[in-house]
Amino acid sequence: MTETPPEPRSPSPHGRTYLIALLLIAAAGFGGVWALSQPWVTAVTNAGFGDEPVTVAGSTLYPLSVAGAWLGLAGAVAVIATAGIVRRVVGLLICLAAAALAVGPMAFWLSSEAVMISDSTQVTAESVSRTSWWALTALCSLAMIVAGLMVWRFGSQWRALSGRQDGSTKVAASDWELLDRGEDPTA
Repeated sequence: MTETPPEPRSPSPHGRTYLIALLLIAAAGFGGVWALSQPWVTAVTNAGFGDEPVTVAGSTLYPLSVAGAWLGLAGAVAVIATAGIVRRVVGLLICLAAAALAVGPMAFWLSSEAVMISDSTQVTAESVSRTSWWALTALCSLAMIVAGLMVWRFGSQWRALSGRQDGSTKVAASDWELLDRGEDPTA
């Protein structure tokens, strides 16, 4: 009679969704901040001193989107630190942060390049061109919305920090500490 060894247990599907959601939030947040710091519009202006190249970053055009990206990153930390219904609320807040992140790319897509340059630099541009960094920001906002919905849907089923991890437990004093305070550790 030979016993077969037990099959290794596969990782919990809830653990996988937790990890995927955290990685999506972090990647979308950092990707959004990075894409917003890149030049979205380049132009050549003539302000009386010859042609001068001008670049305008997405963060200059749409500061709300930068705030949304940073709020999403803060939401990743909040997902780790919370549990239950609070974590589900954090998921909805991450979706709101993703909506703020999406404002920039959507407004950029709908607006004219010449208007953006003249509003940003107060100079009329001769030739204007767009870069594609706005599309990466749009993808990051989409990924953050998906991750926020994952947190909202599955967040209450994920493990929470234990008492040892969250620092809320009181550690008993050692015998030496009791002696230092003048107390009898044998009592």
